[in-house]
Amino acid sequence: MNKKFSVKSPFQMVTLVTVIFMFLNAFLPINFFFLQAEVTEYPFKLITTLEKSTYSLSEPVNVTWTLINIGDENITLYHSCDTFDFIVYDENFNYVFQYGTYHAILHIVLPFAPIPPGMTINLTASWKQIYYGSENVPQREQVPPGTYYIVGTFLSSTYKSYLETSAIKITIIG
Repeated sequence: MNKKFSVKSPFQMVTLVTVIFMFLNAFLPINFFFLQAEVTEYPFKLITTLEKSTYSLSEPVNVTWTLINIGDENITLYHSCDTFDFIVYDENFNYVFQYGTYHAILHIVLPFAPIPPGMTINLTASWKQIYYGSENVPQREQVPPGTYYIVGTFLSSTYKSYLETSAIKITIIG
């Protein structure tokens, strides 16, 4: 009996792709599942991205902001007037942490380079899984394992805009 492998069969094709993906993933682990939330207000589109949905206790949670110029003209942002931020809430949407409150930055009125239409700015910051500024919990204490929500924001005094993405749900395990 002489059988040939044929990718014409849907079952064989799915099997082949699955085996190849598993082989590659064993040597080159790839995470295709970034978590994102976005909001648009002309001339901006803000995308907040997290690397994954589950974090170990004390593992930094990296938050990336992507700001896209969806307008027709260059936009210029200023360090003191235009700010990126994110807010962390617990499972009951109680305030836990705000990046901009924790990281006080000296205000220098210098512009970013102009952003042409269609171009982006990418910035990344980390939450080290601590409380900050909550009335009920001392500052800088480790948060317990559980469910948390992260909301990305961008405030532009220059363009009189405030953008806030929907919440991205994450889980911290002990």
